[in-house]
Amino acid sequence: MWGGVAWLWIAVGLAPVMAYVAVWAWPGRVWSSRVVPSDVFRLLTGIAFAGAVHPALGLLAGLSAFWWAAFATDTREQGSQLYRYGTPRLAGGTLWPLVAMAVWLGREVPPWAFQGVLWIALGVGVIQVAMGLCQRYGLRRWVLATRGGMIHGSIGHRTGYGIYLAMLMPLALGMLPGWPGWTLIGVYGVGVVLSDSMVAALAVMAGVLWMAPAWWSVAVAFVVLGAVYRFGPNAWQRWQVPHAHRDWRPGHGGRWYTLMGVAKPWVGRIACWKATWPRCWESPQWLIGHGAGAYQLDARRWMSRAGLREVYAEAHNDWLETLYEYGVLGYVALAWGLWSLWPAMHGGSPFVGMLIGAGVAMTLNFPLRVAPTATLALVAVIALLRELS
Repeated sequence: MWGGVAWLWIAVGLAPVMAYVAVWAWPGRVWSSRVVPSDVFRLLTGIAFAGAVHPALGLLAGLSAFWWAAFATDTREQGSQLYRYGTPRLAGGTLWPLVAMAVWLGREVPPWAFQGVLWIALGVGVIQVAMGLCQRYGLRRWVLATRGGMIHGSIGHRTGYGIYLAMLMPLALGMLPGWPGWTLIGVYGVGVVLSDSMVAALAVMAGVLWMAPAWWSVAVAFVVLGAVYRFGPNAWQRWQVPHAHRDWRPGHGGRWYTLMGVAKPWVGRIACWKATWPRCWESPQWLIGHGAGAYQLDARRWMSRAGLREVYAEAHNDWLETLYEYGVLGYVALAWGLWSLWPAMHGGSPFVGMLIGAGVAMTLNFPLRVAPTATLALVAVIALLRELS
């Protein structure tokens, strides 16, 4: 921690002269001797604090600060590679220092307060299921309105809603061993079924298998039932379409037509991944990424140019989107953080189960980009850090 304090005082000392450094480094630009020192102080303070909490967080804060500075100093026209309309300044300047602050506060709070957070999370999960039931059965006076009959609680989307409840299941078994925990899992399972999300069902299977490997048959059965519930009605409706009215594709036949109805939700995602992957390896972005929040701003443009029928704001794969935004250095920071947590990752840990569920969901969705699910993942990380200390 003292190393971070030393860097903080260096930042205080350098801030007043940074406007002159900027003039020397980027001639031809007008720099404010009032604004630049303020921005530099915030950036360096954030990096110093994040690095003091954990070096991996400092690396991520430094990457984000680099792109923050790149946006501020870019003089090219709109549509250039670096131009971002100024919007990632907030993400680049504050995101990882704020995460570091949350980690530090989470490690410092007394045990009773942290336990209270965990119990509150379980209680909020029950409330989310109740909200989903109200949305399902038309009791919308007391809950948020739904879009096209979608069940989403207060999360805003059915997939995020299901992933949120799936991540709570390992925690339920950890906090309430035995039948009380399984009863709570059953309650959350109702919400997962209402979410109509196959991604959430896979996250359930991963988390429950980690906590109770002997119950593998129940976990697999849950995924199978989820798949039938998710895709069965659509496949059956398509099978009932008269033969002459079917929109036949390559490989004509009733089975192929039905399969395309089941696979349709994944076709757009696969096309999105194919368009994103080569852009992750542009130079020098393969190393430093494109900047925090860059995917949402970039993808709309090049997906449209690529002729994709559906333009995504997210990659629907957090692992891939992280590579795009943070590059190989971002993965170095991720591996560094996981290596630090490794001694606490013992079998049966509910917090590891939460992260495993999130990791599975990350392959097909973006739980780290949704505040409620990202917060649960952060709570799990803090819990593991507390065990280490």
